[in-house]
Amino acid sequence: MDDPPQTRTEIITALFDAHADSVYRYARYSLPPDIDARDVVQEVFLRAFRAWNDFHGDADPKTWLLRIARNYVYDLLRAKRRQREFEAMRSLDDATSTNLNSILELEDAVSRLSLDYQQVLNLRWIEDLSVTQTADILGWTEAKVRLTFHRAKKKLKELLDQPLMAVDPPNLSILPAESTQGGDRRHGKRGQ
Repeated sequence: MDDPPQTRTEIITALFDAHADSVYRYARYSLPPDIDARDVVQEVFLRAFRAWNDFHGDADPKTWLLRIARNYVYDLLRAKRRQREFEAMRSLDDATSTNLNSILELEDAVSRLSLDYQQVLNLRWIEDLSVTQTADILGWTEAKVRLTFHRAKKKLKELLDQPLMAVDPPNLSILPAESTQGGDRRHGKRGQ
């Protein structure tokens, strides 16, 4: 063992030669087809190069590389999910602008949701908080936040997709008679 010490580049190159195929297969079968597994391999070995000083040899190098790959795949999947959520929100915004007569209809639809649904939509969409932050605020598990958020979006979409006639009209018979007689109550004026 009188071989001279290898440089970090030589070590990572040797690891690449030995384990790149395993990392590629892991990425290929873990990701949707629109993400190139070769890019994942490149990123994994770049991260391994950067983190080499943190690797103490307490794990098999292949295991270490696959753990880096797993973490990067999760990062990619989270980013893809955020992109889908953003696109869904944009399509909801487009649907809102084209299918609703006013923002009041959207507010009405949200007000018909349960309080849990309203809270999770507000924190995740309006306040743009993470699942973890939302769970901390509401005192829920992250799984409950994800499930409730999914159900809230689905219910809101159902409410927004309903034809206007499917929504019960307000019961005007419960209003005082004077409020239905053409007065302008917004400015304190009555049919003067």
